[in-house]
Parts: sequence; C-alpha cells; structure tokens
Amino acid sequence: MRPPAVFDPCEDIPDEAVKAVGVDPATKYMSIAGNENYYEKHFPWQRECSWEGPYKWVFIVSADLSIADVAERSIVENVREISINGRAALHYGLLSCGPRVCAEVAFQTGAGSVWVNLNLSSLGDLTLQADDLVLEYAALLEPYLPAE
Repeated sequence: MRPPAVFDPCEDIPDEAVKAVGVDPATKYMSIAGNENYYEKHFPWQRECSWEGPYKWVFIVSADLSIADVAERSIVENVREISINGRAALHYGLLSCGPRVCAEVAFQTGAGSVWVNLNLSSLGDLTLQADDLVLEYAALLEPYLPAE
C-alpha cells in the first residue's frame, strides 16, 4: 500500500526498500531543509531524506512542485519522459555533476512530485553511470512512493 501523496521519505520508506538499492538504513539523514531539529518544524513544501552505501548516496525528495515545474528547474538538463513500472516519470541529469556522477527520476504525486536522486562517488567503480543506475533504483523504490 502506498503512503499518501504528501509523505516523509525518512519515515515512509521501509528499510527493506533502502537495502534493495544498496544503501544502509542506519545512515538515514534528513536534510537541513526538512529537518525540524534545525528549524523547529518541517517546511511544508519539501521533505528530503538520504542514505549512504559503498561509494553512493540515494536521496528521496517529496516536494510541493509539479512534474512540469521539476523539468523547468535551472539545475536540470536532458529531460526525458519515461515509464517505470508502468508509471509516467521524468529522467534527467543535473548540471552540477554530470551523468556519471548523479541523475534523478521524478514522479508526479497529485499536485506535487517525488524525486529519486543517485550520487556516485569518484572513489567507486568508475564504469558505473548514475544516469543508468537511477532507473534501476527508481524501479525498486517506486512501489513505496506516493501515487497520483
């Protein structure tokens, strides 16, 4: 069963899903933007959570931003419309790091969106491409992400 459209990835993504993409549930970290320890409350428009694995980080962002607006973010490049597990999504790169190092997949969730972000370390296997791997990870995580 999917969580509601507005959700907190740190709370709503189960450990087995995190392990399936090769990151450690014990490394769970809520970003400063969504961490109530920094601001005494969650920001109402965004939640972010990250997990670390060997030479990689997976971030999941839940935002009050439509999928069309995600594609227009100034840091996004090479946006492609795709389907993952039969669900429409956007697959794109980020200007800050290039396709080998990081990439994202975004899904629509009602009025908002959820993004699966993968960042690979330059200390890991240099033959791996974040642009390819993020598709695999998004497929594994998609059943746990809120639906439209």
